[in-house]
Amino acid sequence: MEASGLSRYAQRFLSEGAPGFLESLSCPLLVWTVRGADAAGWVKTQSQLSLPEPTRGEPLVFELRKDPERSNPFALGVTLGRTANNDIVVPHPSVSRFHGYFQLDPRNQGWTLTDAESKNGSFSGDQRLIPTRPLALADASRLRFGEADVRFYLREGFLSYLKLAMAG
Repeated sequence: MEASGLSRYAQRFLSEGAPGFLESLSCPLLVWTVRGADAAGWVKTQSQLSLPEPTRGEPLVFELRKDPERSNPFALGVTLGRTANNDIVVPHPSVSRFHGYFQLDPRNQGWTLTDAESKNGSFSGDQRLIPTRPLALADASRLRFGEADVRFYLREGFLSYLKLAMAG
């Protein structure tokens, strides 16, 4: 999926209102921020152009779903990596070509993240994931792929994050 700037989601929220906006979110989201940035630092908007990396003023948002336009052999999850055949493309040099993948656990309907034996590792908080071992994710989990800092949000958590960013 192509990333969108956080300002696009803010515009949708303002035009649809909270109930409509929340209903329109069909999947969890990843928010990629500049290292050390937080929601309170979001104060400006960017153009509608696709941004390759986040800026301090504009985090990038990825929808966590399979991209029907991308062809990759991994049908069991949502892939993340540096190359264009991944469902989520994070074009950072510290991110492996195929870095990891997300899956919806059919038993408990929760999301998991698995590191695909990446060179620079995947992290939850400060703990490096054990390659090929799925890790259950909670709303607002702080993740890192190489040096790319992201947050995993369920729909309601993302709405709270967006409101905080807009108030900041």
